[in-house]
Amino acid sequence: MTDFATAVNSLISFANLVIVPLIIAIAFLAFIWGVFQYFFLGATDTEKQAQGRSFVLWSIIALAVIFSVWGLVNVFLQTFGLA
Repeated sequence: MTDFATAVNSLISFANLVIVPLIIAIAFLAFIWGVFQYFFLGATDTEKQAQGRSFVLWSIIALAVIFSVWGLVNVFLQTFGLA
């Protein structure tokens, strides 16, 4: 039983320290790319502006979902003493 608990704790720790920050970084880079497309590449092209606006919108939604799920998982882990 102790080996299973250790494995689960290692998996949770790996997800919290590596996977989630990597996903957040990717979503943030998508946000930065959208801002770049909107302001710099789409300065005169309305199609590029629309594409940049779409990137910004979806990356903000993705960041909100990621932070919400991450928070709910951590609340769940703290509630049941798994963290």
